Formats: sequence, C-alpha cells, structure tokens
Amino acid sequence: MEFSGSDEKKAEILGKILEIRNILTQRLNKPTGNLQVLETLLAMWSSQEVGNASDEQSIHVPDPIPSTYVKARKKDVNQKIFMCAEDSLKRYKEVVEAHSRYCKHNLIIEKWTTRGHVIMTRMKCESSHTFLWSSSPYMQNKVYLVNNRMQHGLICSGMLPSHYTKFVDGAGIGKINKEKRNKFFNSYENHIQTEYHKSTTTALLEESASYYDDKFGEIDILTDARHGWRKNAKDASIVAIGEKTHKVLSCQHVTKADDVVSQRHERIGTDRVYTYLAEKEVAVGVHCHDRNLSINKYIREETDAINQNDTWHCVKAVKTALKKVAAGTAKSERGPFN
Repeated sequence: MEFSGSDEKKAEILGKILEIRNILTQRLNKPTGNLQVLETLLAMWSSQEVGNASDEQSIHVPDPIPSTYVKARKKDVNQKIFMCAEDSLKRYKEVVEAHSRYCKHNLIIEKWTTRGHVIMTRMKCESSHTFLWSSSPYMQNKVYLVNNRMQHGLICSGMLPSHYTKFVDGAGIGKINKEKRNKFFNSYENHIQTEYHKSTTTALLEESASYYDDKFGEIDILTDARHGWRKNAKDASIVAIGEKTHKVLSCQHVTKADDVVSQRHERIGTDRVYTYLAEKEVAVGVHCHDRNLSINKYIREETDAINQNDTWHCVKAVKTALKKVAAGTAKSERGPFN
C-alpha cells in the first residue's frame, strides 16, 4: 500500500496500524494481518449513521467474536475434563440462545458438580435467571446415558476394575463408584447371558449342519483354556469352537471355588463342555487341543472321541529331537546316533 507524504507521516501511520493489529491479536487470540485491521476500521466507520454529525451520538462497536482456538497454558492443564453427549451440547446452545432473546446479561457458570463422567452446572445471570445443565441426557430410569455407555464399554472390553480406576484417575475424567458399577453389572449380566445362549445355540446348529449324513449328530471340536494369569491363576475360561465354522460352541468359567488347584481347571471345564454337548444330544467325533496331558487322559478314558493334538504342539517335541541329531561339530558327521 502506498502513502503520499513524508517518511515521518508514513512511519506514524504504520505505527498506528501495528498498534491496532496487536490489540486485535490479543482480543481474538489469533494472529491478525493488515487486512483484518482495515476491515475492523471500516466496520467501525460504517456503523455510524451517514450525515449525522451530532456530537451527542455515541458510536457502538460490537466486541469481536472470540476465537474457537484456545491455547492451554501451563497453569490450566489440570482443569476439569468431562464427557459430553451430542444432544446435551445442542441443548446448551438452545438455552443460551433463548436466554439472550429476553435478557441482555450473560450467563455465568456458578457451580460444577461431578456425577461419574458427567458434570452438572448451574448457570445464572445478573437478572437472577437460573438454568441447570448436564453434559449427558437422562435415560428412562433417570440415569445418565454417558455413564451407562462407559460401563458398557468397560464390561465388553474385558478391562479389570483396577485398570479402570487407574485409567480414569490418571486422565481426570471422573469416575463411577464401585457401588454403581456393581449395580449396573448385576442388571447387565442377565442380558449378557441371554445373548450368550442365543449365540452358542445358533453356532452349535450351524456346526452340526456342516457335516454329511454319515456324521449326523456328531461334530469335531477344538478347545483351549485361558487362565487369569500364568501362575496360580484364580480362574480359567475353557472355550470350545467348531472345527468347521470356528464359532464358539461353549465357554465354561472355572474358579477356585470349583477347585483350589488351578492346574485342574482346564480338566473341569472340558468335562463341562462334554456335559453341555450331551444335553444338546450332540456327540464329539474328533477333539483337538493343545497337548494337555490331563485332557489327553480324559478323552482316551472317559469319552468316545478321537484325541488329537494341534500341529504346533505335536512338532514342538520333534524339533528338539532333530536338533540333537542335526547339531554338533564337523567330526561328528555321519556318526552313530542312538
């Protein structure tokens, strides 16, 4: 942009533009250029009534709209963090807009209350208009949708309660207390069991239908155990899947209340799998597992199924035996081996 005049006048104008630009940068909380400076000045000028030169007339310039980009300062890193549902955010906007239509004062958040991962706030203006707002909609039983969604995710993820507590305490996003978690789980457990029975029943029918007529009423299964941890596990889940569909046919949970010796948990769970299949009038033709010796003995002595070990566990011992023959010094080549 070119200016006619002396260098001193040009420097004076550029200095004023720089001063206005710095003020706008602080107000808007974002960088501004000369274009924004000129637009602001023109807007202030055009807001005046054309031709009205009265000295009593006041010029009202609206405050600039705050920037949506917010920087977190070092002292603000521990501010409140919560979860908010889409409908609650829309309702917050509607409340603020409705209030601004009949009241000129702004709403101020007076109180914050944490309810699990949800916050409840009380907003009030100088005219004593008060509104309550929560970051989650209510469900039919008067509980928060956000908290129920979090508990649903907690149960389905398999995360332990201790892991949940450490996670939410570290993130600072609120926490659902143990009593409410247990209450939710007890009511949720019935629905989980219903879906489990539907799923396993359908899987068993599909597996049975995958065989030819000569094996009608007989299926092949694969089983394995998942222990709570490596040593002295408090529980184990024994899962049986179909050889054709690879869908879960049965999942048996064994704890130390059933047997204090954790090494016998897989044996107990396998026996329950056979009992469940017998109740469904389904026989086992071939049973493949991971070379557990107690399961080998159980299948051979107490069932009519054919015992098989999976490929990896079968060849694991062969590798060790071949290494004794294949390894060694050059002088031992073509020598006798026992």
